[in-house]
Amino acid sequence: MTNSNDSVTLRLMTEHDLAMLYEWLNRSHIVEWW
Repeated sequence: MTNSNDSVTLRLMTEHDLAMLYEWLNRSHIVEWW
């Protein structure tokens, strides 16, 4: 196991994120759950 200083940063979703969200929600492995 390695020690990592990586972190995750969260931010509010913006209008620019909608295209990526739309693409993700229409992927076959996601569609079957939504």
